[in-house]
Amino acid sequence: MITFFRRLRKTLIGEGNVRKYLLYAIGEILLVVIGILIALQVNNWNEERKMGSEEVRILNILKTDLESAVEEGEEFLRLDSISVEPLKMFLVEPDWVFRLNGEGKADSLITFSIFRVVTDVPVIQVREDIKNSGSSSSISSQEIRNKLVELDNKLELLEFRIADKMTVQQTRVDEVLFKYFNLQKMVKERVTNKPHEDEWSVDLFEVLADREATNILSLKLTISKSVFESRRQLQQTLKELIILIEQELHIL
Repeated sequence: MITFFRRLRKTLIGEGNVRKYLLYAIGEILLVVIGILIALQVNNWNEERKMGSEEVRILNILKTDLESAVEEGEEFLRLDSISVEPLKMFLVEPDWVFRLNGEGKADSLITFSIFRVVTDVPVIQVREDIKNSGSSSSISSQEIRNKLVELDNKLELLEFRIADKMTVQQTRVDEVLFKYFNLQKMVKERVTNKPHEDEWSVDLFEVLADREATNILSLKLTISKSVFESRRQLQQTLKELIILIEQELHIL
């Protein structure tokens, strides 16, 4: 092809026809430009294909990580509910205390509820890797990127509320726990899964009569409810994000 154009150029120069030569020169330039544009377009297609496959890879890994986080989150919600419910019943349902006292279960159950603090949060390692590596730009869906920001905010709020709960636990709740409750009995009964009548029992009504103690325990209950709500909202965001990713993968 190059030899052909060289011969054609020599022929036109030899003829001395300026008009034909100019037309030829313009045509040759146009062909070069068209060739460059085609090469650029092919390169762009290749880059888009690479980016598309990278996006699919990232979304698939992220989806798997989010699904694991949902499973973890459901377990943490369950543990939070189990640990908070006896404290709630203790503070608002005295008849419940009477009934459990008759069964010999109330003091250890409530002791554990006051003692327990669930601090775990779902681990979403891929999300952190994406942020640290700058791979977020590979995700083309603005809706998914927005939901990832929402996820970060929900995680941050949950961690803040858990830290707040731990502070209250360590600075105030533990005072009530050590003053009124028998931790040794609670541990023995939870390990052996049977009552230990040889250990002294808690006078739960003495605790209820202590206004400062009930205020502190009510504060723990209030913060625990806020933690539970943050966990619930985080679960909802995780599930919404998984749906968005599934929809995007279907398109890609």
